[in-house]
Amino acid sequence: MDKREHPRFESHVEAKLISTDGSSYACHVADFSQEGLHIFWAKDDDFPIKAKDTLQLYLTIEDDPLNLSVCCLYQEGNGAGFKLTHPDNELFLKLQSLNQASRNHGALSNEKRSQYKDLFEQRVKESSQGIIKQWHSEVLEELFSNANKALNNAEQQAFISAEQLIKTSTKKIQHKFIGSIAEQLTCWLEGKPQITSEVERTEHENQSLSLVQQDDFEDWLLSKVTSTHLQSRLSHASFEVRQLLDMISEAKPENCFNPLSANVITEAFRGAIEELAIDNQIRQIAFDTFEQVAGHQLQAVYQWLIKQIDIPLAFRHRRPTQSARRPSPVSYTHLTLPTIYSV
Repeated sequence: MDKREHPRFESHVEAKLISTDGSSYACHVADFSQEGLHIFWAKDDDFPIKAKDTLQLYLTIEDDPLNLSVCCLYQEGNGAGFKLTHPDNELFLKLQSLNQASRNHGALSNEKRSQYKDLFEQRVKESSQGIIKQWHSEVLEELFSNANKALNNAEQQAFISAEQLIKTSTKKIQHKFIGSIAEQLTCWLEGKPQITSEVERTEHENQSLSLVQQDDFEDWLLSKVTSTHLQSRLSHASFEVRQLLDMISEAKPENCFNPLSANVITEAFRGAIEELAIDNQIRQIAFDTFEQVAGHQLQAVYQWLIKQIDIPLAFRHRRPTQSARRPSPVSYTHLTLPTIYSV
């Protein structure tokens, strides 16, 4: 509901509202203009407020208290619009200064940061289990379907054998996948850099992949293609989630990453199935199925996180790294494949 003629300035300034009965309520200023403010408080707070009530709003700017008299214009849910009782240019400049100070300090209280971290940690754990369990169910169905459509007995037997192998390896695959993502999550929570595999480190350092074993290289290529497809599919939501995670993370800028990114989960999947004795056709089916399952689940998870982690757009910036270099995208059309030595 927009009841202000003057332009709004998006904000996230912590404050306190004092009601007519003297009760104090923690809140934050979501946006402000020269004559009014939009304020929210915790959903669980039972705030007795109605239109035309006059309240006191307490803010702090550079350790100096700022007390404003405000009049309620309307109330919706856990938020309300207020008119400044005595608006003036000096007060407006103070609000702008306070907004900038809050932005410079990250706009997040320690309580909110901890709350968002706990929420994200729980969702990562749930998602890692959900993705790999759904993959198991769908890849077995896909192999069964392929076995029924096989052109000869040998081909049919290959699909049946792969189906049985994945069935008997269920616990091992799930344990590896979930464990790998849990390790990445622990690194994120502790402000440590992302764990990378030997092949990833070699690629990142632009070293020659010519001594990589053939099976390892084929797995790496499948993983790279799958990850690239997922990143393309999730590009916008992935960017928003990464901004939010960088805001709530206390890691150094160069150590920030998303433990539920397309790259991380695809590498975890590659590691989970790499020891399975399956041929390239079966492995391709495994990765294709994973791409579909992960793409669908991550899209839903990312949208949920964007709604739950309530940080105003004005503060969703990614902290610059020291001498940051943006890696050039991988082009498979012009990729010169290294010499592979079969072992």
